[in-house]
Amino acid sequence: MINDIIRPVEGSLTQYLSQYNFSPAQTTEAITLAQDTIMHNLRRQVMHGNAGELLGLFSGSEDANPHSLQTTIRDEYTDQLASQMNLPAETALPVARYIIPAVLNAMKNDVTTNGTLDRERLQDVIAGDLGTLRESLKKGMNAEHVGKLKDKLSEIFGFGIGGKY
Repeated sequence: MINDIIRPVEGSLTQYLSQYNFSPAQTTEAITLAQDTIMHNLRRQVMHGNAGELLGLFSGSEDANPHSLQTTIRDEYTDQLASQMNLPAETALPVARYIIPAVLNAMKNDVTTNGTLDRERLQDVIAGDLGTLRESLKKGMNAEHVGKLKDKLSEIFGFGIGGKY
């Protein structure tokens, strides 16, 4: 699901990464790593019941907070670029400062209509990449974890997620 959401901005992400001489494989890896980092952090917020930060990220209310969820995601992504892709800090930081806001903005555009957050759509985006239980298990998530995540999403957003887990 997140792949479809960021598809419209992939060209600008690719163009930006070309400034740093990223190969096509490195570009794909960097974008995938950004998606994974974002989804991991969104799910972590759900599991800890941090609805305020999660909703603030997509309503724009947390942008000025230096300890915001976006900053947390960006910092984690910077560390992952350095450790997993062996990028020097002077490359990883500007890449993260561009990629994370661009992807989050694409997500925000997807889950808002006329500036109003569509909470059901946000819930679908967060849960949607879980896919089936079988796919989640392949990603290292056990059935109990998937169930708890879906329960927390339902608790935060006030409506259930279809399908069995």
